[in-house]
Parts: sequence; C-alpha cells; structure tokens
Amino acid sequence: MSLNLTASSPSQALKIIEACYHLEETVMLHGNPGIGKSELIAYFAREVIRGECLIAMLPQLDAPDIRGLPSLNDEEKMTEWYRPEFLPTKPGPGVVFLDEINGAEPRIQKAAYQLLLNRSVGRYQLPKGWLIAAAGNMGSDGAVIYQMDTPAANRMVHIQLMADPEEWIQWAMKHAIASEVISFIRSRPDMLDGNKQQVDGELLLGPTPRGWARLSRFITDTQLDRRSVELVACGILGQATAASFMAVFDEVRRYATVDALLKNKGEKRMKMYPKSLAGMYNLAYGLTAYVNKTNWEEIIGVALDIEKLDGQYKQIGLAEVVTLTMELLLTKLNEIGVGHLVPKNARYQQYAERRTAIGLASR
Repeated sequence: MSLNLTASSPSQALKIIEACYHLEETVMLHGNPGIGKSELIAYFAREVIRGECLIAMLPQLDAPDIRGLPSLNDEEKMTEWYRPEFLPTKPGPGVVFLDEINGAEPRIQKAAYQLLLNRSVGRYQLPKGWLIAAAGNMGSDGAVIYQMDTPAANRMVHIQLMADPEEWIQWAMKHAIASEVISFIRSRPDMLDGNKQQVDGELLLGPTPRGWARLSRFITDTQLDRRSVELVACGILGQATAASFMAVFDEVRRYATVDALLKNKGEKRMKMYPKSLAGMYNLAYGLTAYVNKTNWEEIIGVALDIEKLDGQYKQIGLAEVVTLTMELLLTKLNEIGVGHLVPKNARYQQYAERRTAIGLASR
C-alpha cells in the first residue's frame, strides 16, 4: 500500500506531536533514513515536555519482549508478566518510542498493537502524561520494511517528515555545524537529502541531514588533513556528493578568515572578500559565529562593506548576501542581549535608510 500523506517540515511535525501528546493520540513519523525522525522525537521529549524518552528498537526485540517475561503467581494460581524496561510505571511527562516499527517482522508488530491501540499491554496500563510515538522508513527509500495492518495504521496519526533546508540551517547554526557545511547547503539545498537520487541510482551511500552533521564533526573536532576529509565525506555521503562538497570546501578555505578581515581596513580588506556565492555564504555564517558583545560594531562594518564591492561580484547578488548576513547578525545580537544597540550604529542607520528608500524593511 502507498503512503498517501502530505510531507511535513520538522517544525510543523513538532506542533502535531505536541497536540498528540495532549490528546493521548499515538503518532508515527515516516521518512527517509537519516532525515531526523528519532532525533525529532528525542528533541520533543527533552526540550518541549522536559521528560524522558524510553526507546524500544522493535527489530531487535522478540514478541515476548513487549509483553514481558512470564512469572508464576502460586498464591493466585495465575501467570503474571514482568514489565519490559521501556514501559514506565510513574506518570510522565515522557515518550515511549517504538523506533523502526515497520522494520520489525509482522509478529513483533502485532505484539505491539495493543500498546499502540489501547495504551496497554495485558494488565499493564500506560500512566498519564506519556506519549506513544513510532517511527519507520518509507520503503521507497531502499529500506527493508514490512507492511503494517490497516487497523493499526488507522489508530495512529501519521506524519511524513521531509528535509527542510532553511530549518536545517537554523538548527545547524545552533549546534555549531561547520560553516563549510552550512554554506554548501545554503548554495545547494537540493543536496541536503539525496535519497531519491540514491535509490534511483542504486547507490549505497547518499547525503542525509544526519550525514552532514556527522561530516561536520570530522571538520570541526579533528585535525584531519584535506585528503582525509575528502575520504570521510565520500564514506558518509557518497562519491558524487563528496566531490561537489569538496569543491566548495577548497574554495572557502582559500579565503581570508573573519579575524583577518577585522584586522584590515579599506582597500586591503576589499581585496580579501570571497569571490563566489558559496564563499559569501560561508562568510555570513562565519561572521555570525564570531560576533559578540564587544566586536559587534566591527562585524557589522565587515558585513556592510560587502555593498562596496565592484563589478566582478555582479553575478553573486550582493544585496541578497548583505540581507542574509544582517538577518543572521541581528538574530544573534538579539540573542546575546545587544540587539537594541544596533539602531544607534551609524553604519547600520545608513544601511536602514537605503533600504527604506527602495521600499524594504530594515534588517
């Protein structure tokens, strides 16, 4: 059976998951491998309801693992069951997460149906304040899945998760993802999730949001040389994606650092700016990562000097680059508590007046 759903971004999915939590509805996320299904459920438990996330990887379980182990009650002349560790005994908040549910064999899925449908298993009843959530791959993404029964599917709220480049970039900035990775996705948003191309080309590896985050760790948390980074990128994302990324990686690494731009003024600084769109995006995210309460006026100066660049930059679209950079900087400055000072800055006032003159809101 086909999955007749409309795709949802992570932020939209979070709203639905929260509604399901309050209504005690079971929710299931569908999506390509590495798109962030498990991470989204864990984030909801940790950040939204400030509770636990008890995880059961269903393909690793056997049917009795869900009901629990039997124990004889000699006094009552009956069999009882020891509760499995992923089922709570105290009220929430929390999430019972049945991960990769459609990767489990049908007999194991059926063992979980009572929990999905009635929030109970045998005589066990799920306490108040707990969400039951499930997740699974699509089938069209190259993963091995088993068809779910329609009666079980009918009792859940289903969400098809899609990768949203803008939302992922916002997440990446908050999680110290390498600026080279962020600038690449900004310039090539189609490369955030390449599952369709991976499946169509019968390729083992392809780009995913999880893969980009993993690659970032090798860039920021190790001292790997350029060739090693290329091999890691190939080993995570596949050869074609790695080749595209390394072209941008090499390009942005040739340009001056933010520190060097700050130390230089006038014509010397103007000669140090990146010459490509990917390089300019990297500068925007680099400036945002570098800005603080003491250097913010200098950083704004570096950002607004972009407007002075001459004709060789026409193909880049400098107005868009400046707008993006100022939006990122103002968001960061508001977060660190100095955003209210920006309108008093002379350079910013000139920038705001120019935008007002052409009918644009100041950012």
